[in-house]
Amino acid sequence: MLPALWGWELCGGTMYRRFFAAVLSDETAFRRLFAFLWALIIGPVLVGMVFLTPPIQVPDEEHHFLRAAQIGEGHLIGDRLSPWNSGGTLPHGAVNFAYRFNDIRFHADRKITVGQVLNARDDHWDTPREQAPFPNTVIYAPFFYIPQAIGIDAGRLLHRSALVSLYLGRLASVLGCLTLGALALAITNRGRMVMAVILSLPMTLTLCASCSQDGLFITSCALWVALMTHMRGPMAEHRWYWVVLIALMSALLASKPPYIMMAFLPFFFAGRKHWRFASYAAAVSIGVMLLWSIYGMHPVDITSGGSGAVSGKRQALRLFHHPWVAVTLIVHTAVTFGSSLYQQYLGVLGWLDAAAPLWFYRSASFAFALSVISALIARRYAWGLTDWIERLGVLLVLLATFCGVSLALYMIWTPVGESLILGLQGRYYLGFSLLFALLFPQILRLRFAVLSRGVDAALVIAVPCLCGVAALETLVLRYW
Repeated sequence: MLPALWGWELCGGTMYRRFFAAVLSDETAFRRLFAFLWALIIGPVLVGMVFLTPPIQVPDEEHHFLRAAQIGEGHLIGDRLSPWNSGGTLPHGAVNFAYRFNDIRFHADRKITVGQVLNARDDHWDTPREQAPFPNTVIYAPFFYIPQAIGIDAGRLLHRSALVSLYLGRLASVLGCLTLGALALAITNRGRMVMAVILSLPMTLTLCASCSQDGLFITSCALWVALMTHMRGPMAEHRWYWVVLIALMSALLASKPPYIMMAFLPFFFAGRKHWRFASYAAAVSIGVMLLWSIYGMHPVDITSGGSGAVSGKRQALRLFHHPWVAVTLIVHTAVTFGSSLYQQYLGVLGWLDAAAPLWFYRSASFAFALSVISALIARRYAWGLTDWIERLGVLLVLLATFCGVSLALYMIWTPVGESLILGLQGRYYLGFSLLFALLFPQILRLRFAVLSRGVDAALVIAVPCLCGVAALETLVLRYW
């Protein structure tokens, strides 16, 4: 009996060794394995976070929940409720549920029990309708709310409570984010480990496991960046490539207009061969953004008025007449809040009241360093003029988008006359930070290929495990 078992063990070990040797020697097969390993680990973590995060304990989730419910009812454009507020008309049960857990946020000493969560089952959809304000999310385009809206609407159609609908919306978001993230990692041909680290950060995960649009926005950014890495390859010869690229870019820009400079990045990558398609991509995506800004955002925007402590119009006039103020604002804000924003970027959960363990922040920075080293070992740079133009374009778009996101908060959140930009959070930088993957080399070093893939395989197991443990530990200690 023992010799037979020993024989099976030897046979199985040989089979696995042959399998991994074959995968490590083939780039396409390894990309698929890499994406599979990431999804295999991150999937259960996200599902765990869906239920360990108490209802509405992600920044602005009450407003994201109401916006997704509004879209699920077929109302893509919101309502102006008053000169100072906007949102929509929704069932009282949904509105009451959205604000039921407000006493927990910003109070790190307050915990929650299963009984408190279950009590929320009293909030149902078949209640009288009332006006509900959610001015900070009603301006968003519907694209990245579609999975959540489907999940929430499923709960409504099945006559479940608002609580069950929230969890269905979160699970739908998890499914969408996991699919987009895995696709991005399976497609990208440079900077894959850097991309995997960003997609595994607790801050990214908590957004994916909520009703927020931000999780799907970030993973869609990852897929767009992954497609950009193929613009000079055979994939760009297919029409579907440009259709998907343009659709993603249009949705991204309509949802976050400060990302507008990304529309011009294809010009730096396309070359003469695909210049026409790059022009179409820029024109269509900017056109969609403008259409939504005019017909979807402007009617419900309450920050563009000319009076009040926060006035987009007055801030814009100040920057127009004193453009150097923008530079001063950004530098001063970065110096003052830079450390805090970086910590939030990595992961401060809840309503920014649940910091991860200290060991995680050191480990995450180390993981970033290892991912950069791995990318540089695996490939080498090309030094032609077009390659330098690519890198210059990426750096310019990164800088412009960083400034755009920061100044957007100056326009819509910062009181007139402030010397710092207020309202900034580290999560606002997650999406465009994925563009860093485009700065890494693209020409494979054949003699180091197997080694670098082995390192990446180890990292794509270790990093998601590390981030998952940190995220789950943080939620348990903070809330339960």
